[in-house]
Amino acid sequence: MNEDSNICPLIIPSTTDCINFEIYSGAKDIDRLPGKPDLGAVLNTVTRLLRPVPRHVNHITYFDNFYTNIPLLHYLTNEGIYCLGTVQRNRLGKSCKLPEKREIMKSNVPRGTYHENVASYEGQELSATSWKDNKQVLLLSTYVGAEPADTITRYEKKLKANVQVSCPRVINEYNVHMGGVDLMDSFIGRCRIRISRESGQ
Repeated sequence: MNEDSNICPLIIPSTTDCINFEIYSGAKDIDRLPGKPDLGAVLNTVTRLLRPVPRHVNHITYFDNFYTNIPLLHYLTNEGIYCLGTVQRNRLGKSCKLPEKREIMKSNVPRGTYHENVASYEGQELSATSWKDNKQVLLLSTYVGAEPADTITRYEKKLKANVQVSCPRVINEYNVHMGGVDLMDSFIGRCRIRISRESGQ
């Protein structure tokens, strides 16, 4: 496999079965489906992968922050597919009210602190959540929010002991369902295929 390429899989979280995939190799993957919006090379890949998924029957997709952004979630929600993913701060817009990383990571802010901002984008309600763990975690969702929060155990280096910290519902939801993706990634990593490219004369 070329080092500039990646496998983009569509995985059933409960079974880790891969039901669709593409070899992604950057901006060259510009094809979009007929009648579908042009969301850019990366997000057009997502819409193609989701072709086998039935619409308007409460299916949910989970992404990491490479894919998650507001236009994609808006489009998929209109298609009847719910979404949840980690997200980069600069994809939430300048009006986002969540705390900046430099604020949330101050030593006087307790681990487990979270904030949720619910807003509407072209008629679709989106929930953005910030949570402080050992770093700031940002998630964007169209179906689940921060409440009700739970508590989880974390090791605190300063105290040299386990402590209980708050954990928003959206974090638990993401961790439960992204486990299959992480497992599939580990399988792909163990079975890496190298493809050499030769240019013609």
